[in-house]
Amino acid sequence: MAVGLGNYGLLGPNDQQRYTDALAQLQLGSVEEQPGTMPEIGPSPDFNANVSQPFNERSSLEQAWGTYGVLWPVVHQQLGVDPQLGNGLLEVLPSVPSGQSTVSATAIRVGAGTIDVTATHSGTNWTTTMTSRLTCTLHVGATLPAGSNIKSVSLNGSPVAYTVRDGNSGRQVLVSTTCGSTDQVQVVTG
Repeated sequence: MAVGLGNYGLLGPNDQQRYTDALAQLQLGSVEEQPGTMPEIGPSPDFNANVSQPFNERSSLEQAWGTYGVLWPVVHQQLGVDPQLGNGLLEVLPSVPSGQSTVSATAIRVGAGTIDVTATHSGTNWTTTMTSRLTCTLHVGATLPAGSNIKSVSLNGSPVAYTVRDGNSGRQVLVSTTCGSTDQVQVVTG
């Protein structure tokens, strides 16, 4: 459900975040049998936590798809990381969830390198700061609400040509540069 909602840009606390928070709680909260894993059935009125069940009545201990329900929504849909390294391209087009002013992660493994991404939103300003330790073409920018009017776009403080793509998750504004440094893209709407 978290991935499905993210496909349509529904990232906020009443949408995708409801599911990513619940999955993270199962992995990191007080119900785990082993840190970082989650049971196939979460505690509910009809099923107690695995730890309190007799061993022969417990649900499966580790579910790989549970981690997918947190990692894919955060890395791909919120941070906008879309590696296409077979074509020499990395796209980073974050979408800050409603009700939040920032989303970020460090040391995201991409190919043979890593990237750091921080996206912020305040009023009419959308800023993405990305550090890459790769060799590739970089499309970096921000995902804005559908129909947003773009007033200006800058790369590292200087005005720059940009591309606009409209899709399910909103209006993507991107600039093209090269990987291998720290770049900051600022989009101002109005």
